[in-house]
Amino acid sequence: MGIYLYLASQTFLKDKISFAFDLNKSAVTTIASELDVALPSAVYNLRNFALTEVSSNSKAQHQILAQALENDPLIASILVFELDDVFGTTPRLLSSVAQEKFSQTYEVTQAFWTTTLIQKKPIPFEKLKDQNTPALWNASLEKAPPLIGMAIKISFDEVTRARETKTEMRRVRTLVAVGFLKTSAFLKAINSAQTSDIYVLDGEGKLLIHPDSTFLVHNYNYKSIPIVADFIQNPTSPLTVKKYVYHDTEFLGAFARTSFANLGVFSSIESEAAFEAVFVLLKRSMVFGLIIILSIIIIAQIFSASITNPVRDLVSATYKVAEGDLDTVVDIKTHDEMNILGRAFNKMTHDLKKSRFELEETNRGLEEKVKERTRELQELATKDPLTGAYNRRFFTECLKNEIARHQRTEKELGLIYLDIDHFKKYNDTNGHPGGDILLKSFTKILNLNVRKSDILARVGGEEFCIILPEASLSGTRIVAEKIRAAVEGTQFPNGDKQPLGKVTCSFGISIFPLHAGSEEDLIKAADEALYKIKQTSRNAVGVAETDPNYAVRILGAIELVPKETLDDKAKKAG
Repeated sequence: MGIYLYLASQTFLKDKISFAFDLNKSAVTTIASELDVALPSAVYNLRNFALTEVSSNSKAQHQILAQALENDPLIASILVFELDDVFGTTPRLLSSVAQEKFSQTYEVTQAFWTTTLIQKKPIPFEKLKDQNTPALWNASLEKAPPLIGMAIKISFDEVTRARETKTEMRRVRTLVAVGFLKTSAFLKAINSAQTSDIYVLDGEGKLLIHPDSTFLVHNYNYKSIPIVADFIQNPTSPLTVKKYVYHDTEFLGAFARTSFANLGVFSSIESEAAFEAVFVLLKRSMVFGLIIILSIIIIAQIFSASITNPVRDLVSATYKVAEGDLDTVVDIKTHDEMNILGRAFNKMTHDLKKSRFELEETNRGLEEKVKERTRELQELATKDPLTGAYNRRFFTECLKNEIARHQRTEKELGLIYLDIDHFKKYNDTNGHPGGDILLKSFTKILNLNVRKSDILARVGGEEFCIILPEASLSGTRIVAEKIRAAVEGTQFPNGDKQPLGKVTCSFGISIFPLHAGSEEDLIKAADEALYKIKQTSRNAVGVAETDPNYAVRILGAIELVPKETLDDKAKKAG
């Protein structure tokens, strides 16, 4: 049953693969765009805070900055360090401030920001030595809120005046503003992305943001993942979507590179998870089988003989389901785990039956669409689009097959070749739309006067042919006369303006094998008979001339028996 459900699900794989790729690409692109907006804003706020704090050096100004920080959606804490000798000595902490509501929520003290966090997640001052871009690092600790550290270097000229000499002194001050950013804002976007695993790495492949704080605390290595390796090795690639294998598992992954700080937003989902909707039937059947087998083993070892019958019922039902009988229902009246197992069994079989029915309905719908489309294509390939009669190609094929069949059965086959008299004049008088209306009405009369077994085809503008299987000369003539009289007696629009005072038609008929021995000759014989009628009278039925080779063909088909053989048979019979 599991194999059957698996094979049935394959028809949905193509659309699922395309959807999974688009989903991953959309998720990482959206989050990368949010980072490109939020991080430059955080840099701007850090720079303003540090410069304002150092320039004012007042408690009132510090309080204003602290109040402003309370409303910042991204920054939880800011530290300002000064480097007395640029990167030569230990940085000196000048100022620090933290969001009170954030600290209260996570129960952290000021010492957490200024001491604990810096000791366990050191600030990468060395990264700022040779670069002017911000440094970002993972600042998450166990049992603490998930954070990202951001440090920026600020260098500016400061002018001071000595009190005694009033001499101006100019020096270059170098500050490092450190902000600890809350990842919760980005986690909301990550959790709403509907993909299995989304995370953010820096340009070296180190983890910055992950919805599971365990990964942040233990610093798992992501560099060995193929898509991460592509991100590191191809620094100019902005967006990549690919399928890759990691630890013998196939993934669909994507990454988008931020334009700010060269971060990578990664999305990965196991191929099996991406196609979970397709494989749900297979998974249910596998889980169902395992549950039943394990339950039977455990119950047989633990419980007494009083539950033998429920176990036997479950085993029997399991075999029935395995054989494809999804109508199987177990009725266990106990009040223990066996009853729960029985209800789970019945729910599983119900779900499987429902899913199989949906698959069968889908298949039936597809089959009906294919049949309908096939019929439409057959109509287009064999029917004349104006009159609905068969076209010349189909007529030629049918005539060939009918002659071959009548040769085997040694029966006659009739052919009527007819056209509308003075049709060109009718077209010239009434226009082509009027001529089309006449052809449609004419075809309806033909259909009303032929047998179901007869084959009516339009072989030219106003020319039609009718194949009459197993029809003699007299029978074919009767049909032609019947049609001729029906057309003559019909009042067509503007028919009185025709040369004969009405719309009429002429006929030429030929019979196989009387008039011809092949389809080409049979058509030619009927056409010639029609031509003669058109030259003499019109509105009449003409018969083809007998083929001079007819007798030769008939005699050639007769098996001649030697006289001696006939005498021997007579003696034996006497």
